[in-house]
Amino acid sequence: MDKIISDTENLRKQIFKSAKTISDSKTKGLVEVWLSCYYVALADNFKDDEGIKRAIDYLKTSSTNNRLVRKNWLSKLNLIIKELKEKKYTKFKIRKNNSDTPKYILQNNLLKKIKRVDKKVYILGVELNQNWQIQNCWNSCGILMRIILERALDKKDNNIKNKSGLKNKINFCLGSSIFGKSVLEALKKLDNSTKITGDIVAHDSNILLSKNDIELAIIPFRVLLADIF
Repeated sequence: MDKIISDTENLRKQIFKSAKTISDSKTKGLVEVWLSCYYVALADNFKDDEGIKRAIDYLKTSSTNNRLVRKNWLSKLNLIIKELKEKKYTKFKIRKNNSDTPKYILQNNLLKKIKRVDKKVYILGVELNQNWQIQNCWNSCGILMRIILERALDKKDNNIKNKSGLKNKINFCLGSSIFGKSVLEALKKLDNSTKITGDIVAHDSNILLSKNDIELAIIPFRVLLADIF
C-alpha cells in the first residue's frame, strides 16, 4: 500500500513540474509505467466509488493523447492519493504475479518503439498488457494479439499486406526471404504451437483460449514485433 501511494505521489511531483500540456517523453513514460502497474488494482478496488472510478478511467483514456493536460492530471491524482491514504488501513488488494509469469506481454521499451511507428498498435499493446494483468481475460488477450500480429505483418512488407487473411500472410512469409531465420522460427511457433493465429474472432468459432495458450505465444510474439518495429 505504501508503494502505490509513494509511486503516485512521485508521478504527481513530476507532472507538477511539467508545462500546462505535457508531451515530454520522460513524464509520459512514467505515466505509462504507473498505469501498467496500478490501473487494474485501482479500478478493482474502487469499482464501487463512481467519482474515483471516473478519475481512474480518465487517466487511462487520456494517457494515449499526444499531450496530457497538467491541471486535469493533477486534480485526478490528488483525488486518488487522498482516497488511497484513507483506505490505507483497510483491505487494498494488489494482485501479485506468480514469479514464473511475465508481468507484461509487451515490455515497456518495445511499446515505446512501437509507438513511434504505429500508434494504433501501441494502444492495442497497452490494452493487451492491461487485459493480461487482470489474469482472467485470456480470449481478449488472444484477440488483441491476433489483431496486432496481422497489422504488424502488413507493416513489414507490401507483398504481405496484399495477401488476404492472416493464414495466407503467414504462409507467404514462411515461403519467402522477408524475415531472418530466428523470426521465421518465432512465426512458425506462433502458427503451429499456439491458438492465436486461428479464427478466434469469428462469431461461429468454437476456439477458447486459456492462460497457457497466451503464455506459449508471448516469446515468439515479442520476437516478431521486435524485428518489425
